[in-house]
Amino acid sequence: MNYAKCMSPNQQTLTIQQAIDLAMQHHTAGRLSEAESLYQYILQNDPNHPVALHLLGVTAHQAGKNEMAVELISKALAIKPDYTEAHNNHGLALQGLGKMEEAVVSFQQALAIKPNSAETHSNLGLALHGMGQIEKAIVRYHKALVINPDFARAHYNLGQSLMTRGDRKGAISCFEEVLKLEVGDLRAGAEFSLAYLGVLEAPSRTPETYMKEYYKTRTWWWRQLGTGDDQSDDYQGHALMSEALKIALKGRMHLAILDGGCGTGILGRFLRPYASQLDGVDLSPEMLQVAREEGLYDNLVNDELGHYLSQGEQRYQVVVSAAVLIHFSTLNVIFAKIWDALDNEGTLALTLFVDDACEDFAIRPSGFFAHNPDYVRRVGLDSGFTLTHEAHGVHELLDAQEITGAVFVFEK
Repeated sequence: MNYAKCMSPNQQTLTIQQAIDLAMQHHTAGRLSEAESLYQYILQNDPNHPVALHLLGVTAHQAGKNEMAVELISKALAIKPDYTEAHNNHGLALQGLGKMEEAVVSFQQALAIKPNSAETHSNLGLALHGMGQIEKAIVRYHKALVINPDFARAHYNLGQSLMTRGDRKGAISCFEEVLKLEVGDLRAGAEFSLAYLGVLEAPSRTPETYMKEYYKTRTWWWRQLGTGDDQSDDYQGHALMSEALKIALKGRMHLAILDGGCGTGILGRFLRPYASQLDGVDLSPEMLQVAREEGLYDNLVNDELGHYLSQGEQRYQVVVSAAVLIHFSTLNVIFAKIWDALDNEGTLALTLFVDDACEDFAIRPSGFFAHNPDYVRRVGLDSGFTLTHEAHGVHELLDAQEITGAVFVFEK
């Protein structure tokens, strides 16, 4: 493609440095397509320009194209090995692919060149947390905050790690600090965490910001679970779901199936033989990247399940929702949306965390919700469904703790 054609006559006379400066202005302002065209124009004239390669990789990462981002930024680093920002963004792109160990190496390389980068220390901490190395993550967040005490994201990340460690007082302090410093997306996550810790009232659902951050750190864990017969014993939710569906689908084939909250596609291999069309929707671009690598889905959409269903563009014979309704406190609205998306005599199969001791629902240490099974049955029946199957068991091990789950199958 001739990217000069995408530019005005004045832009086509720019020097390389002027083009870089203008591209960065567009990039900073969020005009990614304009920035991308200029980076491509620069590379047509100088294919080995490390800054253009790096920043074009950053635009790819921001668009969720992490494989392309890794390739472009790797080229920049081959030309300029001491490029600190490129090492950091290389780590973020690898993190987006769920390759946490490689991301850690990239962040460490960035810090070897520029040890006083608060952002890179925080990014390294997030990758370490995602690998379960909580104490090492905490050390990195503290280093970030020594460098920049007003770094809201480092306070937030530290709060998450302290909450995982069981340090309630320390976590509360971190999240309250976020509320003092942050007016953007991190506020919702901090408020939700404070609700779990008993400081604020519980919201109606898990904030999208919280979920995106959480699943970014968990992609590595899910990737390690594998798919098919090699899945880890740390996650048994797929077994609950697959056994229930074997009964519910009764040998039916050629179905339109929605894997609502497909994550890394861990159920894809089980669902594919039943499906003439298998769609997946998930809020986490990092999780979807792993699912995309499996090549099992006809369509993969980066969206929140309720919003996707509200579009009403597709009807399904089966909707599968594995550990997705844990993001909702009350279930009436999401059940109604699933009802509308199902054909007559359609099947809804869902797993969630259960707690017989709570009234209807309760926030769990993970930051998600558990539900009383009686409440789930009641909402299903009130929504018009018929309950045809229910089974309970260990859903997964989360931070070495057994999480009790249940599978429910409803028929329309």
